[in-house]
Amino acid sequence: MSQVIEGGGLGTWIWDIEANTVSVNNRYAAILGYTLEELAPYDFESWVRLLHPDDVPAAKVQLDKCLKGRIQNYECETRMHHKQGDWIWALGSGRIMQWGEDGEPKTMFGTLLDIAKIKEVEEKLSVSERELQSAQKIANIGNWSLDLVTDKVRWSSQLFQMFALDPEDGPPPFPEHQKMFPADSWEELSAAITHTQETGVPYELEVEFLRKDESTGWMWVRGEAVEDEERRIVGLRGVVQDVTQRRLMETRMQEVQRLDAVGQLAGGIAHDFNNLLQGIMGYTDLCCEMVGKDHPVREYLDVILKEAKRSAGIVRQLLAFSRKQTISPRVLDLNDIVESMFKMLRRLIGEDIDLVWRPGKNLKPIEIDPGQMDQILANLCVNARDAIGGVGSITIETAKIMLDSAYCASRADIMPGEFLVLGVTDDGCGMSEETKSSIFDPFFTTKAEGEGTGLGLATVYGIVKQNKGSIEVYSVPGEGSAFRIYLPCSQKSAEIEEENDSEKMRVGGDEIILLVEDEQSIRDVSTQILKSLGYTVLTADAPAEALKIMAQRSGGVDLLITDVVMPGMNGKQLAEELSAKQPGLKVLFVSGYTADVIADRGVLHEGVTFLSKPFTVDELARTIREIFNE
Repeated sequence: MSQVIEGGGLGTWIWDIEANTVSVNNRYAAILGYTLEELAPYDFESWVRLLHPDDVPAAKVQLDKCLKGRIQNYECETRMHHKQGDWIWALGSGRIMQWGEDGEPKTMFGTLLDIAKIKEVEEKLSVSERELQSAQKIANIGNWSLDLVTDKVRWSSQLFQMFALDPEDGPPPFPEHQKMFPADSWEELSAAITHTQETGVPYELEVEFLRKDESTGWMWVRGEAVEDEERRIVGLRGVVQDVTQRRLMETRMQEVQRLDAVGQLAGGIAHDFNNLLQGIMGYTDLCCEMVGKDHPVREYLDVILKEAKRSAGIVRQLLAFSRKQTISPRVLDLNDIVESMFKMLRRLIGEDIDLVWRPGKNLKPIEIDPGQMDQILANLCVNARDAIGGVGSITIETAKIMLDSAYCASRADIMPGEFLVLGVTDDGCGMSEETKSSIFDPFFTTKAEGEGTGLGLATVYGIVKQNKGSIEVYSVPGEGSAFRIYLPCSQKSAEIEEENDSEKMRVGGDEIILLVEDEQSIRDVSTQILKSLGYTVLTADAPAEALKIMAQRSGGVDLLITDVVMPGMNGKQLAEELSAKQPGLKVLFVSGYTADVIADRGVLHEGVTFLSKPFTVDELARTIREIFNE
């Protein structure tokens, strides 16, 4: 028996159950740091005392099963006390070698194996597994496998998070995976899986998926075949990454590129078109003054002026969509803006539609160009009116809301913070998902030809984005639509809106004005307008000529009206040079260029008076008087 005990290089033991004595070999004692003499006498109780207290119950359960013949072999991993005071991991195993005639066990033989290094490796693997899971969690990556023989599916924890499923329920059976993807995505994914299953060629693609709460996301998935020893495909395995945020950013970038493209188009035509319109509007306005209200051609002149203003409005809408519209933001009370427009909005939508106003309480101010806010309200109400097409109701409401990081996580275009909400809801025809996806595209319209430009909602979208806001649309066919606009709150105090003095509309004067304009038609019509208002006008077709005129004058001028973009020297540089020679010179900048071009010239800043082409005689007259009255 001693040869058996010392053989094999293992720690071995024999337990005489009746006598309760345990014989061990030298290797067994050495594993625990003892000599045989130090362990003697050794019995069952001695063995129990060497076990870690937490491991004793499990070891006794296993041993009891073996002693009662319920299992053939005893095997248990336990921590055992080392002579040096440490706890070491050991694997104890054994089986009954002799049974008595009464069926009771007599002798048991077993081994003891030091598995400390194995446990160390397992711990390192466990740490690596945890680090891998942590990395996968950060990268939104999960792994999966499918046994084609048993149809067993295995998911890592990240996949349960992606689909918003409970890990305790386990992954759904493979046939049910079809419900977790839109039809077209599942068709693409299942075709890829089938091809890999048949050929062994890996697949890689991005598909849309459905979460348990019916929200959607995008995932990148890669799968490969698993082969057995005979090179037969018996399973599939792969990795999945949630790329929803990346797709949102890509969509955002596409929107930005689309805006830039439209902006380049709008900016390219705006200057020339605005100059043409300035000439048309200016001369038409002068003709209206000359012929009087009762002249036979006055009606036609009014139509020309109206159409010219309408054309100017279309250019402004294009520029608003592309965010190149020249704006002058002010700190305003949103409720005051809505209330000031309420009568105009009622006339705009007609008597058949009930306009309901629900102002929110304790709103903070917003910072926006008042004209842009008017455009938003007018376009949304016109859109709602057209969707109703008869009798119905439109509700305008405001509120304050805090958008947290969880809300903004799936929206790449907005940051967390405090916002005001402007809601416009109608009970009209509503929209399909297909229509809803295109409503902010420029020139998209569902109206008949000639009934709409397709720029109304595109303009709203451009203005909202320009002011760092966000817009959401909720609509169901036959159940109406709801637009919700989120605009960031301002920490400044709202400005008090001053009443326009109608008597100042066309008040002129006898001051001397230097007009610098390189476009002859604009220079000629502006000269005629200024003279009709009573001003003395000096004209220059370039900055160099303006400097020459001023050098020859001893008394200077009262006002410089200059185009911003001109060859040789821009308007700002000209104004600075003339102001150095005539301190306190009053200046009015005008331009038909877009805001980004003007900003590059350093004109758009506080304290500068700017008038965007095309402008009416009334606008020019009022602006000049405001400058002189400062």
